[in-house]
Amino acid sequence: MRASARDARDALASGLGAAAATGIAARFMSSPLSALAAGTIVAGYMPMRSEIDPRLLMDRLAAAGSVLCLPDVVAEGTPLAFRRWVPDDPLDTGRYGISVPSPDADEMVPDLVLVPMLASAVVPSIRQNSRPRRRAPSLAFSMMGHNSSSR
Repeated sequence: MRASARDARDALASGLGAAAATGIAARFMSSPLSALAAGTIVAGYMPMRSEIDPRLLMDRLAAAGSVLCLPDVVAEGTPLAFRRWVPDDPLDTGRYGISVPSPDADEMVPDLVLVPMLASAVVPSIRQNSRPRRRAPSLAFSMMGHNSSSR
């Protein structure tokens, strides 16, 4: 199921990349969640393949006072670590080719986790004690009206 969902997302994303990123940033920043930006620790991600690019949204959240962090897969089968990241900070290549902050960057516990969605979304396991009001909005291309099967 994930492979077919990824193929469908790849096809859909090919012409929507920048427009989708701009739309998500505008929609999120005009939503009630934007009121949480100041002082909120937000975990984003660096997009891979056809994932929606959250960097414009992350830039806007940082400008509104959010502290940003990115996930790092420290070891297989362990919870993710989230490390502080500022836009334009250099990134290392971590496990699975994921772009991650330096291992020396402060580890953080996010209040809000931006999650790239593919067929289903799972809130990631986080290494430290979690805060009780964590939110995890999923970012995905809309497949409504997209017929990937023949009838």
